[in-house]
Amino acid sequence: MLSTSINQPEMSTSLMPVLLTR
Repeated sequence: MLSTSINQPEMSTSLMPVLLTR
């Protein structure tokens, strides 16, 4: 997962608010 966030920081930023909401 860390490698994915590094490869696609945009995706990580998009999922961040979703995780916080959940």
